[in-house]
Amino acid sequence: INLLDLGPRFYMRTRHIFKLFPHSPQRIIDVGCGDGFFLKVLEQKGFRADGIDASAEAIELCKERVGQYAGRIECCFIEEFKPEEPYDLLLCGEVLEHVRDDLAFLEGINRLAVRT
Repeated sequence: INLLDLGPRFYMRTRHIFKLFPHSPQRIIDVGCGDGFFLKVLEQKGFRADGIDASAEAIELCKERVGQYAGRIECCFIEEFKPEEPYDLLLCGEVLEHVRDDLAFLEGINRLAVRT
């Protein structure tokens, strides 16, 4: 996938993320991964990322899009997700406006992060 083909907003967001993390984070999760588009972009850039989404339909589309994928893909709410290890990079694009309990969601995000 050529990032320029993704549209200006997605291109700028993706470029910014890769600029912030030139050291290649080892553990990445896309919270609200939807249909897996960004997971596929990450995979093509050489990253392995996990993805979660509360929508069963979105997760089915995600699994179709990414195919044989090394990352973990689950349908669950963040409060239910049990990570194997903390994550170096947490992505959460266009999700907060869909969350009912923003404090519980942010606590879930915090629980997934590596402590430095």
